[in-house]
Amino acid sequence: MFPRRFLIAPFMRFSIRQTLMLRASGLAVLLGFVGSTVSAVAQENLTLIPKWSRFQGELVSLKPYDNPVQDVQLKAEFTPPVGEPVTVDGFWDGGDDWKIRFMPDMVGKWTFKITCSDEENRGLHNLEGAFLCTAPTGDSRLTRNGPIRVARSRTHFMHDNETPFFWMADTAWNGPLKSSELDWKDYLEVRRSQGFTAVQWVATPWRGAPDGDANGEEPFSGTEKISI
Repeated sequence: MFPRRFLIAPFMRFSIRQTLMLRASGLAVLLGFVGSTVSAVAQENLTLIPKWSRFQGELVSLKPYDNPVQDVQLKAEFTPPVGEPVTVDGFWDGGDDWKIRFMPDMVGKWTFKITCSDEENRGLHNLEGAFLCTAPTGDSRLTRNGPIRVARSRTHFMHDNETPFFWMADTAWNGPLKSSELDWKDYLEVRRSQGFTAVQWVATPWRGAPDGDANGEEPFSGTEKISI
């Protein structure tokens, strides 16, 4: 069995961390699930994931790769209680660690299957599991109402549950690149108090930060094939 750790970003507010053991070809792989506290008893002892929250699976590759980003493709197919399956890409998270993230949008039992382009890598290929999606919880508009999309009338934005959303955005351009964590936190608190509902920025240095971020680091350089 491979020991797995839960990596929870500082901005995420989750009060429980649950695990599910998957078995494939006689090999045990532990996936981590991150979800908010719920009081319902899971059917079939399934892990509980609130609607519109984050499912996170953490896997360990049994093989090293010179360039994991381009040498291997990791995918997961999630099948909802009703409707067509949804396929998402997994990603390399450094070392031998890989992750799968997914947001369930329907209450009920979901099943999933994880596959890898390297079918001989039993740590990443041919893994199956299930979880129970429960009613939404959380203290933000997104976790209570779901992601934002264009309304059927094409005249305004709304959440997945059809709650209207007014796009009142400030443009911070290179704010995330040039600010400290404390600066960014203060900025968001001020804009929120002023009634803003969104912030727009660029994720590359562009004109405002030609020398990189506050630490002088750049997201990429050169013109050759990307390699990490």
